[in-house]
Amino acid sequence: MLGFIPEVVDIQICVFLVIFCQTLPDLLGGCKTNTKNFLIIAIRGLREYFSWERKDMHEQPKKTILHPIHEKLQAKIIDFHGWMMPVQYSGIIKEHEAVRTQCGVFDVSHMGEFELKGRDAQKALQKLLPNDVSHLSDFQCLYSPLLREDATIVDDLLVYRYNPEHYMIVVNASNIEKDFEHMSQRLGGEVSLTDKSTRLSLIAVQGPTSPQIVSKVLNAELEDLKTYCFRIGEINSDSLVVSRTGYTGEDGFEIYLPNHCAAVVFEQLIAAGAIPCGLGARDTLRFEARLPLYGNELTDETNPLETGLGRFVKMDGHDFIGKDALTKISAEGVTRKLVGLEFSDRAISRTGAAVQTKASEPIGFVTSGSFCPSLNKSCALALVKAEGIEIGTKLLVETRGKFRDAVVVRTPFYKRS
Repeated sequence: MLGFIPEVVDIQICVFLVIFCQTLPDLLGGCKTNTKNFLIIAIRGLREYFSWERKDMHEQPKKTILHPIHEKLQAKIIDFHGWMMPVQYSGIIKEHEAVRTQCGVFDVSHMGEFELKGRDAQKALQKLLPNDVSHLSDFQCLYSPLLREDATIVDDLLVYRYNPEHYMIVVNASNIEKDFEHMSQRLGGEVSLTDKSTRLSLIAVQGPTSPQIVSKVLNAELEDLKTYCFRIGEINSDSLVVSRTGYTGEDGFEIYLPNHCAAVVFEQLIAAGAIPCGLGARDTLRFEARLPLYGNELTDETNPLETGLGRFVKMDGHDFIGKDALTKISAEGVTRKLVGLEFSDRAISRTGAAVQTKASEPIGFVTSGSFCPSLNKSCALALVKAEGIEIGTKLLVETRGKFRDAVVVRTPFYKRS
């Protein structure tokens, strides 16, 4: 009976199937379900389950170099995409408010860093990215999506230009291997791409008082550093990079430095007044500012035009991977769009929750939902059909099995003055 199932080699699956096949007639209760198709579906699910089980048994979550400090500070630590990361220290709302009003410090060393070098480095990036790298000056940064040929989103990333032949590319932690493979397969010319993720730590310092705190700790005047620019500095004779970038909607800096220097700098920032913050506050902060999260707003099935990243796609000028597909999408008209939703109560609609019109017509789903501490209200981002949905449109959103009222509002939900 099992002969038609290809590549069944896992002993756990085989044992299960023997027992399963013996009891299948009783389970189906005499119905006319196609037994062969039923088993094929079952085998696929089982193989995926057991492959993940083996992966989980053999691959322990990674820890950043700052993990002992998080434990010392009694942070609540969770497994985040294979990394043991602090989700909160004193509480998400307290940490959120600290960044909005003072200064917070985050360990984001799980992020990935690639180094691109060579005579054709700029040309290679121009081909890889829809944003225009050629407009960058030395020591400037640029945000861009990374696309496939069909214009779906591989990741979103930052590019740091040292000079036309030397760049750093910063990618999301969950996409390091995928991004490196994608780029390596599509690079052309005289270039080399190196994954430096395991050698570097990344500390984000965010909030109104971050310029003073970072300048003090790094013994450098940074208040005049412009947004999306960076400098090279020193710490104990080791070089570091500090950029005026962040993921919170506030002024702030991100510090890239060798692993062995990270603990000293992290503790000095706290001693200088920065409040340690976890990934929970980082998520509510980025959400209020409508900064997209890969895996939520950005996925393997979305394109930059429907997710609000059109301003980072330069259709005029350079050729890039995904341009032909985006040209077609633009000509035919975008069928979906990312919108902001606001609720009258504090309940939270979670990722994947259904969105309907007031006439109960399904039109999309929630990509992110959260209580917004800065606004004292609950909001959501949703990917919905584009036609007929405007600011002020009233919709229905699923929450805990029931639908409640929502209204489409302008984003970002929060914008610093």
